[in-house]
Amino acid sequence: MKMAFFAILLVFTVSLQLAVFSQLRFFGAVPDLILALSLALAILKNGSGVKWFVLIMAVFYDLTANLFFGLFSLNIFIVFCFIRWLSRYILKQSGFWAITLSLFIGVLSFEALAGIFKKISSAIFSDYFFSNWPDFFSALPANLICNFLLSFFVFYALKDFFPDLLRMASKRKKRASLILPDD
Repeated sequence: MKMAFFAILLVFTVSLQLAVFSQLRFFGAVPDLILALSLALAILKNGSGVKWFVLIMAVFYDLTANLFFGLFSLNIFIVFCFIRWLSRYILKQSGFWAITLSLFIGVLSFEALAGIFKKISSAIFSDYFFSNWPDFFSALPANLICNFLLSFFVFYALKDFFPDLLRMASKRKKRASLILPDD
């Protein structure tokens, strides 16, 4: 049941990104729902299942969006692991400013890695794939603001309005602790 729910969530998120969010443009910036959901899950959830969900979601988006395969997935997964580490060990507080800083660092590192990956790929391959390199810098401030605001909204929507989604992965641990005797 839980696997089917997460599969439906994965398909819905990727479909929403492809059908709606990829068509929206704010001063040249395209909001990235996959990034926003990955950052929210990196801060809110523990467990290896979340890593696999984010990785499968990014690979599925790579395959369906007709992107240069692997760059988006690698970028999302690196940023997910970095923000997860940052929120667990460096910014241990769960206050407003720590969460805001984690989300902004996540969006900033995603955009920086996207620029690095585009530059390396355009040097290795031809400029045919990456002909919009000057557009990257002109849309960078708008991308930072747009993706940060979307990440902020998704984080607080998951935390406040959909807390049952976040508890689904921890139900197995609670059942196991009921079986074990207390010492």
